[in-house]
Amino acid sequence: MNSQNNKFKKSLKEESLSQKKEFIEFYDTINKIYSNYKYNIGFKIPKKWSVDKGFGEHTILRTYDADSSNSFTINVIETKYDVEKDFWKTYDKNKDEFENKYLKILESQLNTKIKNYSVEKSFIKNFHSLKRKFEFTRKEQDFEYEIVIVIQQVVKNHLTYTFSLSIPKMFYDSNPNHYEKIFYNLHFLIDKKKLDSLIKPK
Repeated sequence: MNSQNNKFKKSLKEESLSQKKEFIEFYDTINKIYSNYKYNIGFKIPKKWSVDKGFGEHTILRTYDADSSNSFTINVIETKYDVEKDFWKTYDKNKDEFENKYLKILESQLNTKIKNYSVEKSFIKNFHSLKRKFEFTRKEQDFEYEIVIVIQQVVKNHLTYTFSLSIPKMFYDSNPNHYEKIFYNLHFLIDKKKLDSLIKPK
């Protein structure tokens, strides 16, 4: 993936280092709603969860419950070209190769073996998505426990959105539907440029 970095535009964090003062995101601390107007994505933060920018270069939001180790992140990668519109069709053409590489990247990043890995076609607010679910063992000092990861990935034009939910398995297994409903808190915002092009007289 690093070899492809030259095809990506600057991340939001890179742009934030410049002197541009463009209004691109907002966090409503009272209602706990995050809105990003560069990538047209919004998210309703779960009650009592904290918010920060996360650790990844392309992470625009991380929200988490420190007491339970639950977390949810939004990553956005912007390419310099539009991805084929039919996301599922593109995926089906290269499914085996893509998943093998994806699994290797995950195991390398987490430094452990992935268990119970699955992938299925899904939707996020009417947009095609790929839903991946897997488990792995996390070891911290003298502690060891199982983690469940649920990832939903959506491609819209030149943007790839990756939404990741991480929860200790003992919590997830107690009520999986409750935790997966966190994805319902996502909202795609109006693309102003696209809207202007639709209403602008020809």
